[in-house]
Amino acid sequence: MAGREDIARKPQRRDTIPSVVRELSKPKSYVGRGEITTEYPVQAYVLALAEGFVPFDASPELNDNFKQVDVMETLSNYALEGLAEPELSLRERFKVGSRGKFVFSSGGNDEILERIVTQLLRPYQRRVLGLYVAPYFTNMNMYAKRWGTNPDGSPVLPYYNVTTPLTTTVGETVDKTAQIISSTRQRNLFVYLCNPNTPKGDSADIRQVIKLVEAAQDKDFLVVIDEDLGDALEDNQSAIPLTHYYNNLIVVRSMSKYLRLPGLRSGYAAMSKDLYDAYTKVQRPHDMNSLTQAFTIIALRNEIALPHLERTRQKVVEIKTNLLSYLNRAGVNFLPTDPRVPIFIVDGKRKDFHKRLARLRIETLSGSEFIGTHRGLTGRFARMSIPKDPDQIPVITYIVCLAAGIKPPNWLQEEVNKLNEAIEK
Repeated sequence: MAGREDIARKPQRRDTIPSVVRELSKPKSYVGRGEITTEYPVQAYVLALAEGFVPFDASPELNDNFKQVDVMETLSNYALEGLAEPELSLRERFKVGSRGKFVFSSGGNDEILERIVTQLLRPYQRRVLGLYVAPYFTNMNMYAKRWGTNPDGSPVLPYYNVTTPLTTTVGETVDKTAQIISSTRQRNLFVYLCNPNTPKGDSADIRQVIKLVEAAQDKDFLVVIDEDLGDALEDNQSAIPLTHYYNNLIVVRSMSKYLRLPGLRSGYAAMSKDLYDAYTKVQRPHDMNSLTQAFTIIALRNEIALPHLERTRQKVVEIKTNLLSYLNRAGVNFLPTDPRVPIFIVDGKRKDFHKRLARLRIETLSGSEFIGTHRGLTGRFARMSIPKDPDQIPVITYIVCLAAGIKPPNWLQEEVNKLNEAIEK
């Protein structure tokens, strides 16, 4: 019986790969991940395909304003206790009423989520109903386990998932969850929703979210919506304005994905005044370091953030729509996804599809990393992000075809050959 096929090393397969791919696979030194390494340029490029944030640079306006911060002067002082300026910017941007309040963190949105589960909810002994809790973005199950176990071995804080078929959209899952909540006799549950959803990159409409929040309010459920990729959608699709109307809602956001500031580790959350009063009791003094605070104030100014977000959203839609069109024409399958969100799931139809992509210098996330929250996701699936350079779409499509065992169609072969000719010239 033949050993496991290695499509990156079989001689006959190597001959079918155009020289444009081989050219991109030649070793070259480059600066990546904080150090100078010898890797493959194509891998340096496709590292963006494994990340959840947009591959574009932060706005030049942001860079210019950051240069005006006196770092040593800022670090020589404690951070401010309140952030009036960014709160006003967010209130104006999302049109939040007076009962909606904001908190900020220099530990990202994950720190806020951890504090909600491990500290804010602890006195209430609430149980967790997990909805699309993606381990790559959050560790909700880990936070719940910190509550420990009962004498009989059962968890103090039970943890559930609402599972649906992979082809189901997150909007349909939200509708299902609202029905479950309406029909249950249990009370004091904690509902977590990731919207836009990871890893599929689809989203629920704000009207569906409102139904979920209302159903939860009737049963005294706390709802936490993780809008980690929320900047992908128009501001009127955010649940942040709902915090003025619903006392059972917390909306968490990151500044890593679209503002492209993952190293800043800044996040914020919106909630009602009553929840705000409870949250600030478990919040540490000077919870945000002064340097992160200074950069956060600048980054959230609407005159800086909004033009950048608008440009970035347009780029994402254009590149993702084009990439999905190429994959579809080439016969590659992918799960339902929203063109506004930069990530999506490709179905390679082979159990080691993710590994095959890696051998061909495309780094992605294996679907198996999300199997705890998305039943059926295995190594035959790969979560990808859009590339920074749209000109690489034909090459990416070609390599995905090879990894999936699909013969690249003639039109795709011709496009890749043209790219090869351009490189040779």
